[in-house]
Amino acid sequence: MVRQAAAGHTEWFRGIAPEAEALAHRLRDEQGYTLHAPLGTWLRTRLDERAEALFGWSARMLDALEYAYFNAPAMAASSRGAAALRDALDTCAALGMDLSALVPAQVLDWYRSADYFGSR
Repeated sequence: MVRQAAAGHTEWFRGIAPEAEALAHRLRDEQGYTLHAPLGTWLRTRLDERAEALFGWSARMLDALEYAYFNAPAMAASSRGAAALRDALDTCAALGMDLSALVPAQVLDWYRSADYFGSR
C-alpha cells in the first residue's frame, strides 16, 4: 500500500483504515481467517493470561539494564532492552492494566521516571 520511496511497507497513512477493515472482513468471510475486533479486547485477554510472567521478566530486564548502566555504559547506551521493557509496559498501560499489580515497585519507578539509566 505504501511506496518504498515513502518509507516502505511499515507505514500507514490516513484514509487507509476503511480499505484495510473491508479487506479483513472479506478475508474472514471468504477464507475463514480469524478477525480479532476490537483488537484491544483480544490483546488484553492474551496479556492477562500471561500477566504473572511479567513480574519476573520485568525485574530481570531492569537488573540487566542496571548492570549494563553501571558496568558497561557503552553497551547500555545502545541496548534495546530499555525499549523492549518500555514497549511492554506501554502496551499494558494502554490496555488499562494496573501496572502496580503486575511489576515490582522498582520497575514501576523506572517506568515512571524521566531518565532512569539514560533510557529516554
